Amino acid sequence: MIKTKILLIHPQIRERAEHAPFGLLQIAAVSDALGHQVAVLDLNAHRIGLDAFRQEVRLDEWDVCGISALSSQYKYVKPLLPIIRKERPNTLIVGGGGCFSSQPREMLRWNKELDVIVVGEGENTWIELLDVVYSKRFSEVRGLAYRDEDGRVELTEPRPLIGMKDSGLFENLDDLPFPAWELAPVEIYLQNSQLPLCPETMRIGLRRISITHERGCPYQCRFCSHLLQSCSDMSRVYGRKIVGPNMRWQSAEYVVRHIKYLRQKYCVNFVSILDENFLVNTKRSLEFADLMEKEGLSGLVRFGVLGHANTVKPEVISKLKDVGLAYVSIGAESADQRVLNALKKNCKPEWIQNAFDTLIKYEVYPITTWMICSEDDLESILATIRFWKRNQITCKPFFETPYPGCKLYDDNKEKIIEQFLTDEEKEIVHNAKIKEDLEKAEEIKDKALESYVSSLGDATDLVVNLNPTFNDFEIVGLQELMLKQDERMITAWSKEKGRKNAEKREGEGSNF
Repeated sequence: MIKTKILLIHPQIRERAEHAPFGLLQIAAVSDALGHQVAVLDLNAHRIGLDAFRQEVRLDEWDVCGISALSSQYKYVKPLLPIIRKERPNTLIVGGGGCFSSQPREMLRWNKELDVIVVGEGENTWIELLDVVYSKRFSEVRGLAYRDEDGRVELTEPRPLIGMKDSGLFENLDDLPFPAWELAPVEIYLQNSQLPLCPETMRIGLRRISITHERGCPYQCRFCSHLLQSCSDMSRVYGRKIVGPNMRWQSAEYVVRHIKYLRQKYCVNFVSILDENFLVNTKRSLEFADLMEKEGLSGLVRFGVLGHANTVKPEVISKLKDVGLAYVSIGAESADQRVLNALKKNCKPEWIQNAFDTLIKYEVYPITTWMICSEDDLESILATIRFWKRNQITCKPFFETPYPGCKLYDDNKEKIIEQFLTDEEKEIVHNAKIKEDLEKAEEIKDKALESYVSSLGDATDLVVNLNPTFNDFEIVGLQELMLKQDERMITAWSKEKGRKNAEKREGEGSNF
């Protein structure tokens, strides 16, 4: 195996450095274990400008530059690629993570500097990619997207997920090394430990870090994707049915060993476990609790987890509480059954209430997240506000946002494009279709789609409105009224809106 010099880049993600790039650090650990020379440039931690970034790229003759990002980071990724290409014209530029995996064809089309994309789970594909850095025999490596000699985008055969037959060197998730924390600016993340998740995560002296040891999710909510860590996600990207698991875990033993390592090396005293649904595997959750106590971590390292409303079981919460559980975050989304059904949440308002009551009973802080979605009307919004009032919840809801890779995005591409076309562009597209110049029309629409992806953030801001009941101004106003829990004003607005709609229908009837 030829040893290569690798620079792994993590773009900025939020206003403050809250979470270390877990996946990227895992790739760094794999590269290091194979004897490659690897460096990590964490722009989310260091927040350097583009000129300083240019100087960092110049520091060495990198054979490979890898960038891993979420779709919400694309606006930060885009300006980095031309700098890398200009400063290191012979370097292989590789994209990975949800940003690139969710739509590899589009990403290669939008970014001519990109050479290759690792589609989905990266560890085994990355190992084999490093073997063809110089030969460029990308077609021989499963799980890649690249351009052929004629510039056409090609996807190689999908790689089986780790744990499936013939996935590659790593046959089991427990075989993976811990992330290469020693290559990351860990202290910067620890300095940003305090977050208003619960009272405990705001205390002085907190040294909190985020980890994840689950891949995929058993639920198929329409607004969610799982970074191509599940076979359902892979099926969407490849356009054909891929049979296999939608959820996998590293063992409780692996997780506790990792927490113990972080405690011993960095004096971590709190971990936010970002598994999408830690509580869904009852057996693993109870084993985790037993091992936290056995390893002497109970009381030393507190933790918080994520869960679905119907996985909050009293016997599990009680045991986890005894060994350090501080909070559980539940994606509730809505207190209206019709809306929950539309979201494919597999949930009921009473399940959310039961989960909330259970957490309160065992003195575990309940975090609930909510959203305004395309099926919401004033009645469903009022139902959610009344749920908040009963449970003393204060919340600014997200907007249901179609991120690339989820069903909501696939089903609404044309609506998204329509909202991101200027009036002039709409006219050009219309005229191009009349002239049967479909290539011109598709080119303009493609640029509008990239503009949308470049606008994505964390869903607290409205990027695109798919709700047929409310215009942009109304839906943003509703978000503020929900935060204030102003039921009186929403009720008055509902009556006024109903009156105006009735007058409009009467006017249309008289004209007819």
